[in-house]
Amino acid sequence: MLNAEKTEDRMDYLNGLNDEQFKAVTYGDGPILILAGAGSGKTKVITLRAVHLIKTGKAKPYNILGLTFTNKAAREMKERIRKALTGIGSDDVDYGLPYFSTFHSFCLKLLRRHADLIGYSKSFAIFDDDDSSKMLTKIIKSLNIDIKIVAPSKAKYFIEKSKNSYINFEEARETVKPWEKNYAAIYEKYSKRLRENNAMDFGDLIFNVVKLFQTNSSVLEHYSNLYKYIMVDEFQDTNFIQDKLVKLLADKYKNICVVGDDDQSIYSFRGASIDNILSFEKVYSGCSVIKLEKNYRSTRIILNAASSIVKGNKFRKDKTLRTDKYSGSRITVYQANSDYSEGYFVAREIRRLINEDGYSNKDIAVLYRANSQSRILEDKLMKASIRYSIYGNKKYPFVFKVCRKPQRCGKF
Repeated sequence: MLNAEKTEDRMDYLNGLNDEQFKAVTYGDGPILILAGAGSGKTKVITLRAVHLIKTGKAKPYNILGLTFTNKAAREMKERIRKALTGIGSDDVDYGLPYFSTFHSFCLKLLRRHADLIGYSKSFAIFDDDDSSKMLTKIIKSLNIDIKIVAPSKAKYFIEKSKNSYINFEEARETVKPWEKNYAAIYEKYSKRLRENNAMDFGDLIFNVVKLFQTNSSVLEHYSNLYKYIMVDEFQDTNFIQDKLVKLLADKYKNICVVGDDDQSIYSFRGASIDNILSFEKVYSGCSVIKLEKNYRSTRIILNAASSIVKGNKFRKDKTLRTDKYSGSRITVYQANSDYSEGYFVAREIRRLINEDGYSNKDIAVLYRANSQSRILEDKLMKASIRYSIYGNKKYPFVFKVCRKPQRCGKF
């Protein structure tokens, strides 16, 4: 922490920040990369940085653009900024706020104003996943392609991957490998059908804004002047076209602040490029790098274990997480011989935690990676008379929680 004298000189909203957070929040103009370790208060830093730009007169609220990946994160950031600026949490406060949004919502906003410049009506429709799948099924059949060989889901993945790489159907047709020609043909017909219906899918939203900026310099100039300060949350999860969008907007003033952690990049399977954060310093010369290394969430044992796992990665930014929480239980690793043995161990351990260590059912959760793993776990819990519920849905289960009043329980 900074000494008491320096703390007294701060504005109220800066009190309580550690040295690293303070530097990130009060950093001036120019590109900045904030490497935020897990539990290091990155949301606090992003929101207070926006507040600081406004409070110090460097920017009007409408000059600040924040981009993130979920509506929940965007809402939370806007609410924190509102409270910091006004001291009031009410939604009816008449106070200008920065524009914080998901990538897709931001692009939709722009396209509703300028879609006519790229050949669409401003009232274009948006196809959801179900709409896209139905159209792709019809297209595959119309092209006499065996749907058992080229399933709609595979065609959809090819199209999404192409759009995320900013490859249109003409380019795809010329560059695909021989065994991908069917996918390119489907992509072409799908794109033309969407245009005929004055419709876009989710992948088109970012794709078409990048196209809009590249083909209409006056529009890009307008939004570059409007959003002089740009902040991107979870930058390690951005893909090629998201990074391209940000580069276009930030090119004029270079007041780009990205926050992320290369050690938490886990979405390469859906197009995220770790190179975006690793190469940021090369792309933006004179970039400052600030590392948020103090963890407020986990114990020292947890941090040491996590650090020992990731330190062997060749492509990462060096950082060392630290914490004031030195107590905590040691980590237990159980190497099961089979999935049945694993399920038995989980059930036995839950029963021990409840009966011997005094934990409540609601204190315990089981995380698993694949839906297929739940069947054996459920079987072992039922045999041990342990109630449970599954959170999420069948397609995207994410937590298997022991409970007292379950949504779905074993028999007793």
